[in-house]
Formats: sequence, C-alpha cells, structure tokens
Amino acid sequence: MRAIRCVSIVVCGILVTDASSLAQPVGYTDETAFMNALSLQGFVAIQEGFEDDAAWGAVRSSGGTNTAPSVSSLGIAWSSSSANNEITTGSGAALTGNWGLFSLPHGDYANGITDGWRGTPDQLMVAIGGWIDTNTVPAGIALYLDGDLLNPVDFGGSNALTGAHQFFGVIDPAGFFLFDFRETEGTIGDQKFIFSDDFTFAFSGQLLDCNENGVADGLDIVNETSDDCNNNIVPDECEIDVNSTAPGGPFYCTEDCAADCNDNGTIDDCEVVAPDVYSSGQLIPIGNGSPQSYTIVSPPMTRADVILDFTAYANLGGGPDHLSVDINGVAVGEVFGLNGSDCPEMAPDADQLVVPMTTFNNAVNGGDAVINMVATVEVDPFGCAPETYVTVEATLFIPSAADLNGNGTPDECEQVIPTVSSWGMFALVLLVLIAGTMVFRRGYRSTGRTGLP
Repeated sequence: MRAIRCVSIVVCGILVTDASSLAQPVGYTDETAFMNALSLQGFVAIQEGFEDDAAWGAVRSSGGTNTAPSVSSLGIAWSSSSANNEITTGSGAALTGNWGLFSLPHGDYANGITDGWRGTPDQLMVAIGGWIDTNTVPAGIALYLDGDLLNPVDFGGSNALTGAHQFFGVIDPAGFFLFDFRETEGTIGDQKFIFSDDFTFAFSGQLLDCNENGVADGLDIVNETSDDCNNNIVPDECEIDVNSTAPGGPFYCTEDCAADCNDNGTIDDCEVVAPDVYSSGQLIPIGNGSPQSYTIVSPPMTRADVILDFTAYANLGGGPDHLSVDINGVAVGEVFGLNGSDCPEMAPDADQLVVPMTTFNNAVNGGDAVINMVATVEVDPFGCAPETYVTVEATLFIPSAADLNGNGTPDECEQVIPTVSSWGMFALVLLVLIAGTMVFRRGYRSTGRTGLP
C-alpha cells in the first residue's frame, strides 16, 4: 500500500520536507508548493490548459455539444472516469483562457461512478496537479493513482470544494501510469458536477540538470553542492554567463543570464541586499479566542520577498488545526496545519511563510507592519503546560553596504562622475582669474614693462 501524505509549506521558494519526503508520494493543495517541489526534485513541468485546437478543437462545447471518448495531448490520453461517458471542453470550466475540461454526462451513478476524469500517460509520470471547481456545493474531490481506489491521495483533510477553483496535485517520484480525479459526495439522488483547468504534470525521464552533473538542480542546492543565493531553485553557476572568467566557475548560462558586473562570481542581486531581522519573542498564549500580533514599527520597504519564521508550543496537532496569518489585514497564509503537533516534547513546532515583496510593501504602505496570528477553534490556548506560545521572526531585505544608493547595482560597478554646483563653478572661475592675475603681475615685475607684447 502506498502512503501518500500532504505537504504544502515553502521556505525561501523551496519546499520544506524531510529527506525521506523526496522519495515518497506527497499531496498538495498549494500550487506554489507543488511547482517548487517539482523544481527542487528536478522534474520538468509541462502545462496543459486545453487551449490547443489541434488537440482539443473537436471537443468544444460552446453553442453545441461536442464530445469524444478520449483525447490525446502532450503525452496523456484524457478520458472520463466512466467508460460509458465522454469528455468535452467548455468556457464555463475555464480558470484561464477559454476552455476547461469535464466529463459528459457528469458521472455514471447507475454503475456507482461519480463525476470525474482520468489520464493515461504514454510514459511513467511522477506528478499531476490542476485546478478543480464545482457548481454543486457541497462537493469533494479525490485523486487516485494506478487504480488504487482504496488509497486516495491524502490532502490533509482539505478535500472539500467550495465553488471556486482550487488546486489539487501529487508528486510521486516512484511514478504512476494512471491518475483519476473523482468527486466524492454525489449520489444518484443528489448528483455533483466538477470541472477542471490548468494542469501541470511531469514525466520521470525528464530532469532539470543545468550544470550537467547528473544530479537534479534542486538536489544540488539541498545537498549544498551548489549555491542558490537568490532562492530561485536554480544553482548560481547556471545563472552566470558561460564565458565568465570569475572565480567559482565553470558557469553554464547561455541566455538571459544574471548580472555579475564586478566579475566576482556572485550574482549582483545577491550583493545589493542585506537581511533586516525583527523578532517577536514568545507571545503568550495562542489559541482560539487568544490571537496574537507582533508590530514592526515603520519598517523600511523590502527589496525582496519577506520570510516569516514561526515557532509554536501549542496543541496544533491534526490537519484542521492551524494559525491564519495576515499583515495589516492582508491574508498571507496559514501555518502549522499539517506540520503542527500537540504540545511537542522535544522542540517547538516550526513553520515558515514567504510573503511576496509587493504584497508586504503594499500592506505596510509606509506605516507599521502588524503581523496577526489567529488560531482555529480547535486550538486550546491553555491546552499545554506550563503555557502555550507562538513566536514570529520577520526577515526583510534592504540595500546592503555594496549598494549605498539603493539602485540595485553594486556601487563599484558604477562610474562616479563628480558634479559641480553653481556656487562651486563660480569659485572655480574665481580661482582661475586670481591665478591669471598673479602670473601677469610676476611677468610685469620681472620685465619692468607692462607685460604687453
């Protein structure tokens, strides 16, 4: 039996996992975490949005109904979960673009099959994820691999569909040859309909290895055999021009390379910012009815995404238990939902959020940054002895000493041209006139003449 667990936490753009999670199936309800995990494990992401008329043009249902038992596109044969049904695309199912995918009819309830669709790849797959929607709330979703209907992918209890597109996906490094998305709440008397769009998937034999060392780029970074100073899950040696003679080579970038204006082997963007860290200390207690907040007074604008590191000692075990986090009322995410525990004995629970630079700067807008942490109803603020607490550490990024003018370019790469004010120019002209007069007088004394020819 496969054990499929859910992880959806991102640290500096890199998925937080233990080492074993890189070799076992993991379910995702966060597309950013899913995409970062694909990069981290070196898989090449392929996008399917159902917009290619060459593949999907025959199954457009807009002003008419056009279906087919199966459609092959980008290495996957898509079909309904029921062999008695067909698939089609329609505008109402789309998240982006003009078309989304769904089954017609919706489900085969007479044979015990709820609404859904499946995909059969032409080679071993390692990942599939997409956006699912319903117009029949309440509804739910399950994802099965290789026909194992007894062991759906575990999404940490977040299987409910709310009536807006939601992301669901899985990465299984061992691979699979069939995936099946199915609605879970429908009955023959209360049928549920689901729709989908914007899938991302990956095949086993395709690997991101920019430095050609036979190891996935993300694992080079995890293993610290490559640096990633800007946390974009691309080894730094793959971002500097291949012709660079800077220390730290060889380099591998052939186009759209990062700047290294001073040829020191460090990407300029990593030289011009410095961390600016703010820590709350223990905020006591934390739980339902006892929210906590931490105020950073007049923080500077950040030049990169803000990292929020949390620790907690509380009864945060179980998928539903979590803390919702906002900055000045702008929601930035949830922590501890799948990585929390009840009154941890060895060390407090730890979690992290990465807040986009523009989100943070717009939320603060020149004022204070108030980081609010609100617990779900299941979290007892007095459920751990001697007392529950939460901490938050915020890391902003400000211009470094290498970029005193804050323009994003190392100062040593900029030619400094002195400027002269109007008063300075007047003084310079006056000095020239005085010097000329002194020369004229010396000539007059030495010749006894007027100094004229």
